Amino acid sequence: MRRRMLLTAIGVGKLHLAGCLNWIPDDPPELALGRIHIENHSDQDVEVDVSVTKDSERVYQEEHLIRGEETSGEYPQFGAMNIVEDWMGELAEYEFRVEVVDSEIGTSLTTESVTESVREQVEEAARDDIQDGTCFEFTARFGEPGHGGELDDVTIGYGLLQTEDSLETAPSCNVSEE
Repeated sequence: MRRRMLLTAIGVGKLHLAGCLNWIPDDPPELALGRIHIENHSDQDVEVDVSVTKDSERVYQEEHLIRGEETSGEYPQFGAMNIVEDWMGELAEYEFRVEVVDSEIGTSLTTESVTESVREQVEEAARDDIQDGTCFEFTARFGEPGHGGELDDVTIGYGLLQTEDSLETAPSCNVSEE
C-alpha cells in the first residue's frame, strides 16, 4: 500500500512539474529597441556622445548636452532626455554606447545581454506576457539620484516598456502588460 501511494505521488509530481514547464519558452523572446533614456544626476552639465548600431550598422550618433541635477529645491530636478527614432521597434541586434565627451567615462550594452537577462526573468517568474517583438529601452544614468555630486561614472541598463508608460516610444513597439 505504501509503495502505491509513493508511486502515485511521484507520478502526480512529475505531471505537475511538466505543466509548469509549459510556461518557460525554449528560446527567449526577441526584443525590439523602443526608446533610449538618459538621466544626469551629477551636479554638472554633461555633454554625451550617444551611438547605436543595428545589425552591425551605425544608425545613430549624436552629441547631446544634458543639464546637471539641481538639489536646492524641495525635490531634486535632474536633466533627462529620450531618443526615439523611426528605425527603432524592429527585431534586430542593437548595441547602445554612451560616452562623456572628452572623458574616459562611458559604457555600452547589447540586445544580446538584455535578452539573456529577460530569459532569466521569464524563467524565475514564469512570465508568459513577454512575446517576440516586445520593446525595451536602453537607460543610461550619470551620478546617483538625489545626491548631485561629481560626474564620476555612468550606469547603463534596460527596462521593458509597459502599457501605462506615458513617454514616447517607437511607433511599431509592442509593450508588455505588467
